[in-house]
Amino acid sequence: MYPLDKNGKERRWRYGRKTMKILIEQNRIKGSLKKFSMKVIVPRDESYKPLYSNWTDSRYNAGPHGTTLLKEILPNTNFPFPKSLYTVLDFIAGATRSNKDAIILDFFAGSGTTGHALLKLNNIDDGNRRFILCTNNENSIAEEVTYPRISKVINGYKFTRKEKTIIFEEKITSKKLGEIDIILEKIELLKEEYSAKYDEFKIVIEDNSVRLYGNNRLTGKFIGFGGNLKYFKTVFVPAKSTDRNKEKLTKQSVEMLCLKENTFESVYESDNINIFKSNDHYTGILFDEQNIVEFKELVHDFELPINVYVFSLGDDDFAEEFFDLKDQVKVCSIPAAILRVYKRIFR
Repeated sequence: MYPLDKNGKERRWRYGRKTMKILIEQNRIKGSLKKFSMKVIVPRDESYKPLYSNWTDSRYNAGPHGTTLLKEILPNTNFPFPKSLYTVLDFIAGATRSNKDAIILDFFAGSGTTGHALLKLNNIDDGNRRFILCTNNENSIAEEVTYPRISKVINGYKFTRKEKTIIFEEKITSKKLGEIDIILEKIELLKEEYSAKYDEFKIVIEDNSVRLYGNNRLTGKFIGFGGNLKYFKTVFVPAKSTDRNKEKLTKQSVEMLCLKENTFESVYESDNINIFKSNDHYTGILFDEQNIVEFKELVHDFELPINVYVFSLGDDDFAEEFFDLKDQVKVCSIPAAILRVYKRIFR
């Protein structure tokens, strides 16, 4: 027996008998005899609000929270149409509400709103989210806008901000247009009266009204959210086996593995061994398997866990070499893309 819709057409049941029995036991079925209908009550975590398609709050206005904000951080920038900081912040908050350690990847970084929003959100809810911003650096955008903006948001910056106040407002009607000379004279008298209070005045016709604004320039300092920032440039490594190409690959492999592990504090560096540290672990990078013994001596007294990457022309994973330190050291696989180029150049 199937349910009928309002047109008498046969439909299908959404849930089977067993599922319905469970939902009834959980008091999640709400019925209406008047409408002869039933609906399932979906439990919702009340600590979060549902997200809808249309966002109409003034905080999503890209004027004050996009263009004006960016000008405050970088006064000389002319980046067109940056998004509102809060549009991106609320999107990230909704997408990561169950994972405050998420990594956000933005392939089209633009002015860096994604990174700025993420740092602000972490500051609000004590999150530990990280971001990766990518750009082709068209018109030097990465060097002149994206990177400087994120750097200032992390470290703090001085700003000058305009604060405007409506001193006078008059609705424009056909009658008032005939009295425009009187209105302008009144405006001039008000400018004289408030000359000591405001840095500048502006007459604007908007919303069917003529308005006199008094503007003041306020200076202040934004403290900064704190954090770490690394800027990487991607380049091709030639496949020809030369000492110079080997050196290039070695350097760039170190940077990529540090990015993967989120360990950027250098602890030890030599031609064949690099060790980096974060708050919760070390990363060891060996470019010659013959230095494993030396590496083990270096890390023997380290208290934090150690993730180790060993470059080799063979297929050995070297797990047995670290068996005596298995509770301290984890041998990791080098990403295939790096390993392929390494084997091609070093053979």
